[in-house]
Amino acid sequence: DNWDVSANVSQDLLGRKGGAVGSFDVGYHRRLGQNVQWSAGVGLSMANRQNMQTYFGITPEQSVTSKLPVFMAGNGVRNVYAGTGFITALTPSWILFGNVGASRLLGDAAASPLTMNTSSVSAGLGLAYRCCKW
Repeated sequence: DNWDVSANVSQDLLGRKGGAVGSFDVGYHRRLGQNVQWSAGVGLSMANRQNMQTYFGITPEQSVTSKLPVFMAGNGVRNVYAGTGFITALTPSWILFGNVGASRLLGDAAASPLTMNTSSVSAGLGLAYRCCKW
C-alpha cells in the first residue's frame, strides 16, 4: 500500500520544438505520525531526438554564432533523479512541506557542450493554507 509506480509521457503539441519526454518513477510513502507523511522516490526520464536537440544540441548555424562545436543530440535517457520529502499539517488549515533531491544528466544530455554540470541538488520548503473544502 505504501509503494507508488508511475509513468508519463509529455508531448509538445504547440510545435515549439519541445519534442517528447517520458519518465518512470518509483516511490514510497509512510506516515510517521498522525499529521506527518514522509516520502522518497527515484526516477528516470527519457526524451526523443527533438527534445534532446532543442535543449542540448548545437546546430551548424548556432555553432557559427556561439563558437561551440556542432552537437547533434540523439534520443535516449536524459537523466536519473532521487528525492525525499515530508508534509505535515500544523493546524487544520496550515500545512508545512519540504523536500530535497538530486539529479544527474546522462547520455547526450551529459555530453553536450552546453552542459556545465551533470549533477544538481535541490531543496525546498513551503507553507500552504487550506481555505476551502471541495
